[in-house]
Amino acid sequence: MKILSFFLGANAFKHKFQMRNARAFRDDQYLNTKMSLTQKLGDGDFFITAVIPLFDEKVHHMIIKGCTDDVHHTRDATEHVNCDGSQIIFSWAMSAGQLEFPPGAGIHVSGRSGIRSIAIEAHYKVKFHGVDNLTGVEFEFTSEPPQKTVGIYLLASATFQERIIIIMK
Repeated sequence: MKILSFFLGANAFKHKFQMRNARAFRDDQYLNTKMSLTQKLGDGDFFITAVIPLFDEKVHHMIIKGCTDDVHHTRDATEHVNCDGSQIIFSWAMSAGQLEFPPGAGIHVSGRSGIRSIAIEAHYKVKFHGVDNLTGVEFEFTSEPPQKTVGIYLLASATFQERIIIIMK
């Protein structure tokens, strides 16, 4: 942990949020899973400073949402997961990279933010055998409040998808 703290900062750490037992039985299937932030992080205020997508050839794109409701256990992937107070945290499509914010900027989660859980929606373009437990994200967190708060808006159509990142004071 000391080496990780040196690279990320004294109050920084990483945590993975991944699909659980996802099975795509048909082409163009959307699957969702949801996990508790408060169970993984506690009740304090935390800030996402970077998002690293986790994927292989199975997944075509995914959307990561913050939810105001909590869950008591990580749910296996299903076609629908309820996400109250949905807020987009990250979107990813094939060949896209990670999302790293400028120094002093982050997305507020847990604690006073009201975001209690993370929902992953993954689109599997082609059905596959076996399960997917890889797809998801690794967040870099800090407990240090940033100077600027980040908000993400997703603009999309059938042929176009773009993230707009707004950093506010």
